[in-house]
Amino acid sequence: MPVDEAVAFQGIICQPATGEGEPEFRARWATAEAKIRALQPLTDFNADPRPLTAPAQAAASALSQDAAFKAVFGPLPPTFASVRLDRLLTAQKYVDAMHVDGLQVPDSDDEAAVLEFCMRANPIDPPMVGADGGITFSSHYSQNLIPLNPSFRVVSDREVCVTATIISRPNYVQLTIWNGRFVIANGYHRAVALLQAGHTRMPCILQGTPLEGVGIVPPNFFDTTRLGAARPPMMSDFALGVGFADPLKLRARNHILRVGFQVQQFEAPR
Repeated sequence: MPVDEAVAFQGIICQPATGEGEPEFRARWATAEAKIRALQPLTDFNADPRPLTAPAQAAASALSQDAAFKAVFGPLPPTFASVRLDRLLTAQKYVDAMHVDGLQVPDSDDEAAVLEFCMRANPIDPPMVGADGGITFSSHYSQNLIPLNPSFRVVSDREVCVTATIISRPNYVQLTIWNGRFVIANGYHRAVALLQAGHTRMPCILQGTPLEGVGIVPPNFFDTTRLGAARPPMMSDFALGVGFADPLKLRARNHILRVGFQVQQFEAPR
């Protein structure tokens, strides 16, 4: 992005580094941009998708029958595959390094365990009931909470129970194939954790959804111009010691969801 956009972007999501003002940030940005422009073009973006091993595929088949899974993907299960980490494009510009460090990565020889690691959902914290009767959910994870359509259950001919169901968005590792390139759509922290633990492949869900359809839009994500470049941002650029990642202190935010019922009473002709 242009430097003015970078200044505005980091001003919204980041806390300034100690002793750093705008001139220092602009200088740091210019150094990083020069380093990026010096990168050599890449010629191979094929992530070599392969079928899962039998135990991992059995776990994937069981997962696809889960109610939360079906709520996200519908009745037809998506394609599961194993892909090369070093051929994946990153559309997301940053990850929470502290969250990555806290993840327990399974051994690479147990693909079923790695699949479970890549397909877990985040727990829902206990909600709070307000004075107005509204129920508030709060989550550290962005877009973690999904409200399903309200429903009702007939208890008896004198009682009906009306319910609103909230589920934790299954935080599956997902890739979308865009112009022959494999772009991570979800699951960045686990992908980085696998990369840092020395894994070379990752089980995932493959989709053909357009980038905009999975929420990959600026400013939090790179635009298609950058993703379509001869040397786009790659998952491997997040690896420790490669020199392409720069530490930033993000502002802490929680994802909030409020649920309530509105009751109306009026007369209508029979």
